[in-house]
Amino acid sequence: MKPTENEVRINATNINFFYGAKKALNDINIYILKNNITAFIGPSGCGKSTLIRLFNRMNDLVPIARLEGKITLETLVNKMCHAPAVCFKVEKRGFIRPGYFADLVIADLNSPWTVDKSNILSKCNWSPFEGNIFRSQITHTIVNGHVVYCNGTFDETSTGMRLQFDRE
Repeated sequence: MKPTENEVRINATNINFFYGAKKALNDINIYILKNNITAFIGPSGCGKSTLIRLFNRMNDLVPIARLEGKITLETLVNKMCHAPAVCFKVEKRGFIRPGYFADLVIADLNSPWTVDKSNILSKCNWSPFEGNIFRSQITHTIVNGHVVYCNGTFDETSTGMRLQFDRE
């Protein structure tokens, strides 16, 4: 039986993963549910570690690694926003809710670009991703409800706030 969207923490569909020509994962479909313990059990070499590395994006910089399939945007938002806010008990962050601080990025999911010196916006002016081609790019960044980045232009009049934690 397919779980409801509210029950699912990670949804991976038709995942195939390759190291060069070697297929390490073949047509993986998995739901990992909220509030459940999930164990990956199997013999050595069956792909357990590869799947966990995939969920944690640890293969992104492996030049010969290639992913086919789909990990949902909802899963990405959960892993990068909701889960850290819950895990570290960050107050009023990690969710789009009334009374919460609006910290968001807006991405164009169909806008490929290559990282090079001319488009690195960090103060150190280098990136380990230099030369990599990404299929999408950030168009806007919103911090505390204020647009601080819009299509290559920064507004430095608004600054971030210190995070508050609910640690009893």
